[in-house]
Amino acid sequence: MRRIICLMLVTLTLSGAGAVGPTPVTLNEALTEAFNRHPNLRRLRTEVNVAGARVGEVRALTGVQSGLSMSFRRQGPTVEFPTTPAGTVQVVPDNFFSGSITAQKLLFDGGRSSGERRASELGVELAREELREAERQLTREVKHAYYGLLKSERLMAVAEETLKIAAEQLRVTQVKFAAGTIARFDVTRSEVEVSNAKQELITAEKNVALARSTLNHQLSRPLEEAVTVVGPSTATEIAVTTSELVALARQHRPELKLAEQRQRQARERTLVAQAARLPQVSLQTSYTRQTGTAFQENYNWFAGVGVTFDWFTSGRRKFAVRAAQLTSESADATTARVRQMIELEVTQVQLSLREARQRIETTAATVRSSLENLDIARLRYNNGVGINLEVMDAQLALSRAHTHNTNAVFDYWVALADLEAALGRSLP
Repeated sequence: MRRIICLMLVTLTLSGAGAVGPTPVTLNEALTEAFNRHPNLRRLRTEVNVAGARVGEVRALTGVQSGLSMSFRRQGPTVEFPTTPAGTVQVVPDNFFSGSITAQKLLFDGGRSSGERRASELGVELAREELREAERQLTREVKHAYYGLLKSERLMAVAEETLKIAAEQLRVTQVKFAAGTIARFDVTRSEVEVSNAKQELITAEKNVALARSTLNHQLSRPLEEAVTVVGPSTATEIAVTTSELVALARQHRPELKLAEQRQRQARERTLVAQAARLPQVSLQTSYTRQTGTAFQENYNWFAGVGVTFDWFTSGRRKFAVRAAQLTSESADATTARVRQMIELEVTQVQLSLREARQRIETTAATVRSSLENLDIARLRYNNGVGINLEVMDAQLALSRAHTHNTNAVFDYWVALADLEAALGRSLP
């Protein structure tokens, strides 16, 4: 029995090599699958391309703009003007055709077009950082779901072994009762323990099914699809200081880069709003072919410089500039807030990681002590110097020790996933 119980010890190295079912999926494979299938990432990748197309659209506004227009109309009444006794000229012809080619080139707009171009280029960087932020969050969620399934399976194994131990103790009490050496109370008390262990196993099986559905959801698989996961490697100490981790997070965290990009974009929008106070100057040209009449040739053309300026807007420009300035101030405050939040998050997660590491060592020692305690209680009971209640208390203590150790192990891996998410990258 001691050999069986030893197999329950949850050490720092967990393995799913003995699982029966589909080919085991490693954590990296699960992440790759999630990245390839997740609809939100596909949407954000498209948004990056959309933002890039908008840059080209804005750049094109400063180039030559050319247009072609053509029209034909049937009209009446026809008006003619006599020129000689035998001849006339048309003033209003019955058929009129006109075709024009125009071209325009912006020469000066006070910096509005260049500001819009820079803002649109920042929009591409924003879209990329939004994609990276979504990948960061998805990575964290997949890791949580992956470790959640491993934890649920490990706790189910603990429940199964607890049921086996309780069933074995019931068998022992039944034998001793049949021999007349114990009271019926010991048998019924052991039966209650077996019933409780069965209920715990039922709950553990449900938790495994829920954890499997959660992981399949993150991988965009059918929720009921079978999946086998592989345990992580041995936990190691993180030899990086908090200040170094905070520096890494500020360098790589997509959320901070998003805030900084929005900050720069808001400043560009402010410059664009201020440039609206200046006139626009453009080079314009046109050439037209049309039906000639007595008062107009069959063609005309012009080339010149046009200036437009909104000299009175009822305060619209002033309020637009003020709104842009307030947006820029808000972006500055958001960036500062994100920096503070990242520092707090990194510190909290590092403390959780340290706590879980210490709990692993403590609970592993508790498992060893509980195992020895159960052996002693069983030996005392079998030799008639102990009572059944001692054995049941030892069984319960061992089950709790295994549960606490399992929770500590996977709390460590979840905290490690949270730390990497807080950094925006894997640990160095």
